[in-house]
Amino acid sequence: HHAPGTAGRIVAIIVPVALFWLWVVVLVRAMSSCDELQRRIQLEAMGFAFLGIAVVALTLEFTYKAGFFPGAEFWRELWQAWRWWLVMLGLYSVGLLLARRRYR
Repeated sequence: HHAPGTAGRIVAIIVPVALFWLWVVVLVRAMSSCDELQRRIQLEAMGFAFLGIAVVALTLEFTYKAGFFPGAEFWRELWQAWRWWLVMLGLYSVGLLLARRRYR
């Protein structure tokens, strides 16, 4: 735990963000070496994940606002930003399986 604006806090922000960008660069390079069919499969999987995460997020938000979840603040704290990455990864995996099965 560092005070705001200290070097430790700045490093704690820069390192994970830099790693995410490195991950993006590695994935883009990997995609550029794929053939046309593999690119299409990856694009369909990413589209499924993108639209799926939008549906999940909107559904949760609307049900919170409608009062379906008692203790909504607890659930909002539980669903911090990094957990959304896990949901997106799961949706991407499902989309990848569906697209691969489609083009088998």
